[in-house]
Parts: sequence; structure tokens; C-alpha cells
Amino acid sequence: MNILLLNSFLYPRGGDTTCLFTQARALRAAGHRLIPFAMRHPDNLPVTEEAFFPPWNDPERPRPATLLGALWSTDAAERLERLLDQHTGDRAIHAAHAHHLHRHLSPSVLAVLRRRRVPTVWTLHDYELICPDGLLYTGGAPCTRCVGGHYEEAVRHRCKKGSLLQSGFVAMEKALHRRLRVAELPDRLICPSRFLLDRLREDGIAAERLIHLPNPVELPALTGGPDPAPDPARPSLLMAGRLTPPKGVETLIRALRQLPGVALDVLGDGPERARLARELPAQIRWHGQRPVEEVSERIAGAAAVIVPSLWPENQPYAVLEAQARARPVVASRIGGIPEMIEDGRTGLLVPPGDAEALAVAIRRLLDRPQEAAAMGKLARQNVEKIHDPAQHAAQLIEIYGTL
Repeated sequence: MNILLLNSFLYPRGGDTTCLFTQARALRAAGHRLIPFAMRHPDNLPVTEEAFFPPWNDPERPRPATLLGALWSTDAAERLERLLDQHTGDRAIHAAHAHHLHRHLSPSVLAVLRRRRVPTVWTLHDYELICPDGLLYTGGAPCTRCVGGHYEEAVRHRCKKGSLLQSGFVAMEKALHRRLRVAELPDRLICPSRFLLDRLREDGIAAERLIHLPNPVELPALTGGPDPAPDPARPSLLMAGRLTPPKGVETLIRALRQLPGVALDVLGDGPERARLARELPAQIRWHGQRPVEEVSERIAGAAAVIVPSLWPENQPYAVLEAQARARPVVASRIGGIPEMIEDGRTGLLVPPGDAEALAVAIRRLLDRPQEAAAMGKLARQNVEKIHDPAQHAAQLIEIYGTL
């Protein structure tokens, strides 16, 4: 099949591109031809189709034209039309698969695909279709006030970075997309977690348009079993992700104050780093944004991976990548995370924001290394069954075929 892959970015930047690149490798390995469409970003991987890409909308330097394009990009739509015109006959596009679109390519590209009758699916990585900020989180707690189209709540609570202006913009975006019935433009919406699928149904999206399909994750070879555990005399934990309040890093810092001698490596960067750095206990080491290969190596050397999220994450790769390395995970019982971790068997779940419970769970894994290793092993087995890339690619081809 010739498959069009749409994502705002073509460089490693988060869960959306991790999923995209994993899918792409698996589909290519199965013999399918892929055609990318994205913004023209300076960090993109080089591809021959770049000549058709629209310019990147830098959110730090907004202009009137780009603000309008963030709502509904006629430029992206026109460029996609030209790309599709190049693919006829044996090169014709058989199916399209979209990922991150909002405020960059925009859902205008879905309208093009609908008009051209290209079978299209859209994998959703957060709650952008129903929540102006995409997180179902505001004021330090999960939130569903906007579900059902009540987007004025986002303005009232200044959900977008605490800014009245930005919150008003994303509320307007959601109101426009709801009026244009954007959720009905693709043939199917793919939900990695059942939690996300249920939230979309609550918003009024028809169940028959929704497909639950967990994300794929690369499965590194574990020679002779799980990666060797680190030195128990100096246990080290790992947290990877963007440093924003919903990620719960402050909860983890409070937990570590109860665990003297336990080191934590933090991989990632974000707007909270400067403030948090002033509050750090000595056992926390910041590494900033690191290459994918280094992140994988550090996961392999960690006694446990911690995911202390406060927002209802969909299906975080911070959990999946640790489990693929057979590492035990301590994570918040929120959003789609409980679908990934069976508490006490493949990892440990704690109430979000509860530093004491988090400290107790971490101490349990460190004090019982054999139990921790068994959890990691079982987690890896589950990932092999549910998140194998080749199996995921086969399921996608079956979905495309039904359309």
C-alpha cells in the first residue's frame, strides 16, 4: 500500500513522533510505501517530499497570517492537494494516517482527504479534540469542564499557560472545529487508551467511529534476560519527560526528601526547570533533553522509572519504554496509566500528587530487588503481546482495508 503519514513535525520531540516513527519503521518492514507530510521545520529528518511542506508556524513569533493558519491552514490544505496530485496510477495514495495536527498543519488537511475520498484514520495522542489545552487538567487538578463544548470554561480558568489571550484563542479554535465537525472528517479515530475513547464518547463522538488500538513501542533485545540491575549500593531512579506542572515532578521531589541516598536522573527540559532547580535536593541530577539512544541506555541502567503525572495521561511512552526494557515503573493511578500497569504485578500505582505514597512505593522496589525484577519481566511480556510494532502494523493495514 501507499500510505500518507501526516504529522506537524518530522523529528523526535515527544510521544506523537515516537509513535509515528515506530509505525513507519514497522510499515516499511512489512513492504508498504510511506509518503510524509509535515511542517517545514529546521529539525526535520530530510525527505524528498519537503518541497510540498508548508512553512513552520513558530509559536514564539506569531503573525496574523500564522494565527489564522493555526485555526485552519488553507496553505497546508493547498500544498497537500499538490502532493496528492503527484500521486496517481501506481503511486496513488491508498490510505492516510494523521497524528499531531492542531495549530500547525491544522485539521484543514483532513478536509482535503475527505474531499479526495482518501480513507483516513487519526491517532489521537491527547485530548485536543475536546479540551482547549489538550490535557483535561487545570488549576492543579484533572478537569472535564469543557467536555460537551463548554469552551468558555477554558477562558474563565485561563487554562492555556495562565494567559487570558492564549486561552481565548484555543477556546475559539475548539468552537470553530466543533462547528466544522472536525471529528467527523477522518473515517476513524484511533484511541491508544480506553480512557481516551471513553472521554470522546462522553463528548458525543459516535462509538462506531472510535477504535481502541494501543501504541507500538520498539522492543530492544534483552540478551540473557532483562538488562542487568544497577549497583544496589547506590540505587538510581529515572524520570523522563517535559518539565511542566502536570508531569508531577514536584511530587517526586517531595518524595525524594524522604529517601536519603536515593539518586534520581531527570531527562528532559521545560518551563519549570529553572524554578525547580532552586528547590532540588542534592540527590537529583538534571541532564536536560537527551538523544533517544541515551534515554534508552539510562532507562536500562535505572533501578526503576518514575512517572508521577498529575494529568490523565493517555498512553505515555515514559511507561512503555521502561516496560520494553523490563524495568519496573512506579506511576500515578490516573488516565490511561492503570491500563498499562497491573498494580503489584507489573509495576506500582500510587494516587497522583501523594508524595508519601510515592516514597513508600519506591522504597518497596529498592528494598525488594527480586520482586522489582519480576515486575519488570512481566511488564516486558505484556508489552510484547500488546505493543509489538509488527503486530501493530498488521492491525493498521487491516483497519485501512476495511475503509
